[in-house]
Amino acid sequence: MLSVSLPFLTVMFVANACLRGAGDTLTPAISMIAVNLINMAFSFGLTYGWWGLPRMGFNGIAAGTVIAYVVGGVLQFAVLISGWGGLRLHWHRLRPHWHTLKRIFRIGVPAGVEGLLIWVAQFTIVIVINEMDRSNVVAAAHLNAVKIEAFSYLPGWAFATAAATLVGQSLGMKDPRRAKRGHIWRTRWGAAS
Repeated sequence: MLSVSLPFLTVMFVANACLRGAGDTLTPAISMIAVNLINMAFSFGLTYGWWGLPRMGFNGIAAGTVIAYVVGGVLQFAVLISGWGGLRLHWHRLRPHWHTLKRIFRIGVPAGVEGLLIWVAQFTIVIVINEMDRSNVVAAAHLNAVKIEAFSYLPGWAFATAAATLVGQSLGMKDPRRAKRGHIWRTRWGAAS
């Protein structure tokens, strides 16, 4: 179900990264808060059939997430088209630039493979845990442990995102010395992520 929303999720994440790189960290934060609120409302409503929505049970969680990602992608695309966040997306510049795409794939494919391997490992662990106990008590305990664990790495992830923004801005200003200082900060503080 979630695969339907991947193009919108991609637009949302790329737009957020571009806006952060341009120095606007507030618009992506507001966008993600809106996406999470929409996700909670629709997932809850679709799971239990509240507010006139159909009762979908467990599938309602995924459907609510799809709706939230689609809204987030459209919202961030509208922000880029309007130029509200300090960047403006121009229709005539949306033609593929093959040299840039080649560079993006050269950098992105290894990171994508890494992410895929992590996802496969996590999915395998979830399957093993779910097979251990059919009453879902072990699965619920694992989910709670993962949420508690997130408090340990999310601050590092936040510092890494901020440092990546500083590096991107510095390189955009053609100031490699400043970028190096940001990279050192990212290496030091982003290691937890």
